[in-house]
Amino acid sequence: MTDSGISASRIDIWYAISDLYLDTETDAGTLMVLADRLASTELSVEELDRIFYEEVHPVCCWNLTLVAGEWGAFDKAWLRKEISDNLNKQQPRGWLKRLRASQDLRGSKDLKEFVRCDWEKAKLLIELKRKGRLK
Repeated sequence: MTDSGISASRIDIWYAISDLYLDTETDAGTLMVLADRLASTELSVEELDRIFYEEVHPVCCWNLTLVAGEWGAFDKAWLRKEISDNLNKQQPRGWLKRLRASQDLRGSKDLKEFVRCDWEKAKLLIELKRKGRLK
């Protein structure tokens, strides 16, 4: 476990998935590397899917809106802190704060479409690797 109580393997999963949000073209090689990294975990594809949508996406999706977004790799310490903070965030109180939060989520959902297709391909590759049908 890290000092924040989050396992190093969980952080590695976040870091691997965050590659889908870089300001680069996602090609077959990128998806194979991602599938290799995630297929080696003990988490089900369903749990990886939840991590993608609920933990990584809300923090990394905004990189896709930047004119010159991050293209090399996200800083691992920054990613850990941002996802941890987001997971520990209290639900907004009051109708106006909830409305603003829902508008932020709606924008996040629109951005999800930019990476959803690549994520679906990665999940398929993970399943094929786990079944031994792909090396």
